[in-house]
Amino acid sequence: MTIRLVLLAIALLLASALAAAITASAARSARHIGTWGGVVASVLGMTASLLAILGDDVSTLRATWSLPVGELHVGLDALSAFFLLCVFTVSALALVYGAGYLRSFAEGPRLAHASALFNVLVAAMAGLVLARDGIL
Repeated sequence: MTIRLVLLAIALLLASALAAAITASAARSARHIGTWGGVVASVLGMTASLLAILGDDVSTLRATWSLPVGELHVGLDALSAFFLLCVFTVSALALVYGAGYLRSFAEGPRLAHASALFNVLVAAMAGLVLARDGIL
């Protein structure tokens, strides 16, 4: 169950990054979408990580895909949950700090893209911790 919450957090990070990139012409709203979507996803990821650490839950998820290199295999154990807790906590703090810091700069589409790409970075770090094979 906890791995599904982490995957939901990753999906929310990517969705908020996509929404921020699409609305980049309205830089202020794009920055808010990227920032607060990332914060909500990080809080969800922190909650799932804490549940996995405290519950000593080991969960894996396997899914087949069309690539000839095997299957998609992700997992969450206490060690990966600890690293996910670090990733999500630092990213939530960085998003909150960055919202105030970037406000002092001129509004523009580049700031909206920075918010979107930060969410993609956090999703990639979380996906790296969850990966259980070299291909993923």
